[in-house]
Amino acid sequence: MATTGPAARRSPGGPTRRGGRADVRSRQLSPLTRAALDANEELREREALKSVGTARAMPEALRARDVPDAAAQVAAELKVPASRTGCGRWAGTAQDEATGELPALIVAALRELHAAATRLA
Repeated sequence: MATTGPAARRSPGGPTRRGGRADVRSRQLSPLTRAALDANEELREREALKSVGTARAMPEALRARDVPDAAAQVAAELKVPASRTGCGRWAGTAQDEATGELPALIVAALRELHAAATRLA
């Protein structure tokens, strides 16, 4: 997940850079962004397409880094729900609460999904 550049600035509730005022500002704007997405079908569709596009690109990028095919595919499939959960937790938390940074919250969500899948096996 990008944390700098134009794509990060367009992500609803996402950071515009790691740490500092940008994260605080993004967290402050997150409820407004979420409300805009909730009220606008076209924005929701655009956001969903961005998530799908990232998930489609992931397997190839991971394979290029010598990640086995099965692991690359699973990572791509889990990216969307893990990101949604982590971002939701990050955006829904008061700024003065010690919740950690967005990447850590996404990793925690991914671990929860892994644990749930393990219990199914």
